[in-house]
Amino acid sequence: MSITKKEIINDYVVVLGSGISINNLTLETKKIIDKCPVKIGINKYAAFYEKAEIAPTHVYFLDDFSTNAILILKYIINFLKNKPLKDIVFIVSKNYQGCFKKTKIKYYLFKIKGIINLSIYKIIIFILRKVVKVYSVDKFNKLRDLVKVILKPKDIIRFNIVDKTFDFEYISVQNWISKGNKWSTSLAEPLYHFRGSLTTVLNYISIKFPNKKILFVGVDLNSPEYFFQEELNKLNIDSKDWTTKYIETEKKHFSIINYKNTKIDDEFPFMIKSLKETGNMIYSISENTYLVEKGFIEVIQ
Repeated sequence: MSITKKEIINDYVVVLGSGISINNLTLETKKIIDKCPVKIGINKYAAFYEKAEIAPTHVYFLDDFSTNAILILKYIINFLKNKPLKDIVFIVSKNYQGCFKKTKIKYYLFKIKGIINLSIYKIIIFILRKVVKVYSVDKFNKLRDLVKVILKPKDIIRFNIVDKTFDFEYISVQNWISKGNKWSTSLAEPLYHFRGSLTTVLNYISIKFPNKKILFVGVDLNSPEYFFQEELNKLNIDSKDWTTKYIETEKKHFSIINYKNTKIDDEFPFMIKSLKETGNMIYSISENTYLVEKGFIEVIQ
């Protein structure tokens, strides 16, 4: 199947992953893809879109489970504010609702409280790391979690992260490791989610863009590397989380690693079936990707 500029502009919603296959695309192909009116960058993609030479129109960043993830989202928002991109839509967790500045007094009072609480948190964690962890890593982890509950550092960092420069859509998702989750028909419902962000993006597309073909760009899964790995390493933000050890061991994306007897393969046929009901077919721009190799989707050149 051949791909033309006209088809991309009229027929496709592009899903922009962070796989290294993006680096192998020709400049001509990138220019064609960049003309698409809907391009959803998943997670960290938007922070490095210039290297890919394909600008996102949407940024999907649901991860809200760690301070590092919140800081990365904050970095992306601040980064894009200084770029000539217009009308970007952020798809984020409902936890960010209400994070606008209400009044200057309220904002600065909260900011002062945040600075104090974060300082206390860092001091306590430093002491725990030096003293308690020496004797018991398990006890350190429990005490650290208790301190987080009391001081809520994530809430403090999250406050005011949402910026009026962009539009925001707030979503919630279903349990990430439960098989048989519901394919939702409204953003007001918790969206389908299973073993990774990609699955929720597909449910989102089925709701917002029915009867559009879906084009995967950089959705490799068969490699743990990002197309922006070198640039990511230079950021002063720790992007690692609890899945990192599995990814480094298996050398592939966490969603296709067998974890608790589950991986994305288990439910991908269900996703394809659900997408067909809304007129959405999936294709990949690259041949050397996991979902193409497994026969789940077709490649276009």
